[in-house]
This record gives sequence, C-alpha cells and structure tokens, in this order.
Amino acid sequence: MSLRIPWSILHRHVTGRLRAKIVMWFFVPTAIILAGVALVNFFAYQEVTEDLVLERDQDLTRLSAGQLSATLGGFTDLLSDLARAAPITDGGPAARQDALGKAASGLLVFDGGVVILDTLGVVVASEPIRWEIAGESWSDREYYAKMLRSSIAGGPGEVFSDIVADGPDDSDVIVAVVPIT
Repeated sequence: MSLRIPWSILHRHVTGRLRAKIVMWFFVPTAIILAGVALVNFFAYQEVTEDLVLERDQDLTRLSAGQLSATLGGFTDLLSDLARAAPITDGGPAARQDALGKAASGLLVFDGGVVILDTLGVVVASEPIRWEIAGESWSDREYYAKMLRSSIAGGPGEVFSDIVADGPDDSDVIVAVVPIT
C-alpha cells in the first residue's frame, strides 16, 4: 500500500516550513541585533544622564558655596569693622567691654555672642557679658591657632570653625574669628 499525498498539500507543507525557516532566520538575528542596540542605547543614556546630574549638582554646590561665602563675608566684615574701632584696638578690657556693649544692637546676628580675646588667647570681653568665661584661656582652640597662622602668613586672619560647644551654656556654634589689628 502506498500513501499518496496530493501535491498541493505537500507543497503547502513544504513552503509553510520553508517560509517559517526563512522568517526565523531573518527575524531572530534581527531581534538579537535590535536588543543589543537597545541595551547599548540604554547604558549610553544612563551614563549621559548621570553625567548631567553630576554637573548640575556641581553647579548647585558652587552657587551655594558662593552664597554662603558672601553671607559669611558679611559677618566677618561686621566683625572687622568692630575690630578696627579705637576702643577695641587701643583700650583695655573695660574699654573693650564698653565698646561691645555700645555695638550690641549691630551684633544681634551673632546669636552665640561675641567674645574678644587678647594676644595670648585670654577672654577679656564678651557681649552679652559672660562672667563664667572671663579670664579663661582659649588659646587651645583650633580656630584661634588657625587665625594666628593665617595672620603670621600674611593672610586675612579670618577663620571659621567647625561646630564647637563654645556658645552660652556650651551650646553648639560656628565661630567666626577676626584678628584685632
């Protein structure tokens, strides 16, 4: 007994399989290439996006630092003007304390107060008056040493500390140091 398959069925079957093979031979490599291109694009865009974010953050940091510098410069300018006043540069402890008292309304921005140290780093005056620190040596403070080094090196001598517990009741403050010249 022989099985005879009509040519039209055989032709449809062979051409269907051939057509499927042709489609698979073109579709699969094309899909692999497209997936590779998509992955490369994804990682490239991710890298570009990271670079843009870093640049934006750097610009924002520069702007913030500039604003902070200008604000801190205003504080040191105020202190420098006070440090150049005759009662502060030429007077003794009583004259300095009196000068700080007279300038108290302009010193309100310094919510931790203002302290004057002599050349040895001893507290000689403060506003508001803090009797508990009068006569203490603050020469061991890091910001005092930085100010001395900066002044000796010919720099402006203006120094800002990290957060330290030198405020009233040992509260945390950032100290702005300006030499009396």
